[in-house]
Amino acid sequence: MIYLAETRSRKLMRSHSLLLIEFASYTISTEYNLSELAIKCLSYSILDPGFSWTMIETCTCTDMLIYKMISKCIFDTKDKFPKISLNTAGSINIYDGCISLSSAPIWEPSVKSLSVLDDKVEICTRKERDERLKATDSDNVQAIESFARTFMMTQGYSRKVKAPATLRSLNLGGKYVIRIEDCKGEQGEEYLICKTLGTKYEDECEIKEEELVKGTYVSHLIPYFREDCIDGAVLVDEEEPPLFSIKDAYIRYAKKTAEEDCANKRVFEAMITDIFRYNGDSERDRLILISDKGYGGLMRIRDGYKVGDIITVTVVSVRGSGDNIFINLDEPDFYHFTKPSKFNPETVLNGFVSNEDSVVNTASMEKRTDADSVSLELVRQFGRIMSRDNSGSSIETYKKKLTASFISNIAGDEKNRIGSLSRATFLNQCLRVAEGIPVKERQTDVVLTEDEARMLSVLSHIDGKYDMKSVAALIQNTEGYEKENKIARLLMALAMSKSMPDEVKTKESEARKEICRILGVQDHFKGTTEKGGGKYGLGELANVEFKSSYIMRNDGKGADIDFQGRGQVFEAVCGMLNADGGCVYIGVNNFGDPLTAEDKGIKGDLKWFDNNFSTLKLSRSRLLGHPIPQPKDLDTYCLFLNDEKSLYFKPSVLKNIKPVPTEDFDAIRIEVTPSEFEIVKLYKDNTWEKGVAYVRDGEETVPMTRIEQERRLMKLRSVGKVEQFILTLTEAIDHQSKVILKDYASSNSNELKDRIVVPINLVYNNENLWAYDLEKKEPREFRLARIKEIEVLPERYTHSFSEGKADIFRWINPKIDYHVKLKLKVSALNTLIENFSNAKNMPADELYQISPERWILDTHLHGWGAIVRFYVGNCGGSKKEIEILDTEDSDALKEEIRKYIAAVSC
Repeated sequence: MIYLAETRSRKLMRSHSLLLIEFASYTISTEYNLSELAIKCLSYSILDPGFSWTMIETCTCTDMLIYKMISKCIFDTKDKFPKISLNTAGSINIYDGCISLSSAPIWEPSVKSLSVLDDKVEICTRKERDERLKATDSDNVQAIESFARTFMMTQGYSRKVKAPATLRSLNLGGKYVIRIEDCKGEQGEEYLICKTLGTKYEDECEIKEEELVKGTYVSHLIPYFREDCIDGAVLVDEEEPPLFSIKDAYIRYAKKTAEEDCANKRVFEAMITDIFRYNGDSERDRLILISDKGYGGLMRIRDGYKVGDIITVTVVSVRGSGDNIFINLDEPDFYHFTKPSKFNPETVLNGFVSNEDSVVNTASMEKRTDADSVSLELVRQFGRIMSRDNSGSSIETYKKKLTASFISNIAGDEKNRIGSLSRATFLNQCLRVAEGIPVKERQTDVVLTEDEARMLSVLSHIDGKYDMKSVAALIQNTEGYEKENKIARLLMALAMSKSMPDEVKTKESEARKEICRILGVQDHFKGTTEKGGGKYGLGELANVEFKSSYIMRNDGKGADIDFQGRGQVFEAVCGMLNADGGCVYIGVNNFGDPLTAEDKGIKGDLKWFDNNFSTLKLSRSRLLGHPIPQPKDLDTYCLFLNDEKSLYFKPSVLKNIKPVPTEDFDAIRIEVTPSEFEIVKLYKDNTWEKGVAYVRDGEETVPMTRIEQERRLMKLRSVGKVEQFILTLTEAIDHQSKVILKDYASSNSNELKDRIVVPINLVYNNENLWAYDLEKKEPREFRLARIKEIEVLPERYTHSFSEGKADIFRWINPKIDYHVKLKLKVSALNTLIENFSNAKNMPADELYQISPERWILDTHLHGWGAIVRFYVGNCGGSKKEIEILDTEDSDALKEEIRKYIAAVSC
């Protein structure tokens, strides 16, 4: 940790960061996504690790540093490390935030077969027909097991294959670095000429004309290419002249860059390259644009636009997967304050291409150097980190442990290979229980722990026979082992139910669900019936829910938008927010296939809206305070659902809920990412009263128990008490309960004292509590960090209180409103942002830049104390970092500063 804080070399920073992450993987219990953090460390230089010397000196656990690193670490994505490549038992490449490993040698072509960590790690194989895992099998434990067995066998074969003695010749399907040489062809039929780098082939090649992302073709990019190099071009035709596809490389760049722009709400200029008209259906007409960073996008047509126009846009969404990507653009909100990035034809493709000098060609072209041993150790470290990464769903964890064993095999880390494979094998058997598949007690080629072997011995009795004598012996043999004994007793209940069905009634599905909960794989529980193989999944799981309608009740009792929409759809959404996320599909049957009948699914909902929207509009507009769009198609339906979610969930989690049309526009998918900072409640409406927290229990959604909430809280953040206080106070506010703030440390009285208060609301990024102090008979502000413990009292209060609103300096006093305007130099601005966290959230008309080194703070305050100390601290002695500008209260501020200086000087 000390090395990390003081390191200045980018390579040493990478090494020390991975060392800290690997240490954390052994020592912390919180399920952080350490693998994704490690990939970033392997790919980009670190500008700021996310913590300081002060934090290292004061922190009591690694957990806090890792949390800060995950949430605050700043990577320079433009400063990329050279590609890391190894070639032994298969091959691995690490570059630009992605890892690709293959069972084939590095010089042989391969195809993507499986991915983990949201496609950040791709697992490729030599033969698509023999080894590729079908998309429908990506959550099937037996199919993944079979794939892994074949992959490891092929890795062994690759170890024996000798590399070519000379530079590479061209192989169909292989990935190469190409350099753009020229553009040929007549206008409208131009094509690009290129040459390969690092191969024996020296003649000219061509680049395939094809759609890259939806609406954008290679021909649209031709005006912006110079003598650029493209890494990752795929050879798709060996006939003379060889033909290369840049689609995979472009999609990876475009998707990543557009998603970053969408998350940052970046505003930029884009050029209209074409206009697409859909057979007279104007609703589906689109403008095709090229952004200032070179990725293509689509936008609804506006009047007056023509090809060649440069317009200001922002990214609305990035949808699709694989090679079918939609990047949706639109005009920014009229109130945006950021200056749009200019469209410069000379730099459009700078992020996608590189020059020849900067291309690192690692494909068997150089002899081993000392850098190779460094690469080997980095890959080994990543394998060890991934093998202990238990974040995400149980099936995702299984894939990560298998992937760690593949990587360790390539890197020659035999100890971690066996360890990862052993843990994956045990988890495989647990997942078999979740899928209703018999467990294999005997395992070869792995080393199970004593606990794992004992558990598999117990699980092997889940065979449908449930012999009472053998189960009774199992109970006796597992005495003293809590989990094993609980499972044995559940098996006894099943045995008794089978022997005495009239006296004992135990459902096998319920017993197996409880066993899955004990094993920690309840999210993968699939019930006793075979799941369907529909278009959108194998069936309902912890992270997948199918709903036929948002309007029509599932029980056939007709339309009821509150029962079905809030009570079915958004209950499932709430459950996923409090678990590991997932997707809720609307307009599909129980097998995941879209409903196509005119009165069913999405079509049935749209028909209902046509007939009933005027009534619904009145009630919804009254609650929301603004008009709502009428759903007429999938796009407007998603806009309507965006308003619906704001009725039932607090604003802090709305960004985690994203309704989008499916790629084929035949259903709606609500994409849910898990809540990171709070336990989410589903409310009746946006008055936020009497909310209920739900969680996914296998394929069902159930209310969270208090114990489940405490467990979830530990997963959210285990770095301090403040987050627990936020949960407790939020519940107290919802239930109108009084609380005791135990041993509150007051700076005014310099004493620790219990305060009995009525909590009104949390303010200033949830750092402070605005509450009515029952002893002093007035509302006061309390800092959560100064509270030792909170006790919720059983008595309620009925009086209503006005919510407090903190100014930028954390002061609250509804009776005082001072207007101040300051001109700040950079040093004063830094002090403001570093000491008052709400400064970074100030509206653009209250804190804005007027020159490269001057900023204006124009805001209203509820007291003078804090701003006076802020001014004096930045203008003492020779420092003149702040200038007070004229307002109706500027003279009063100057007088307060004069009094403060005079008092201090005495």
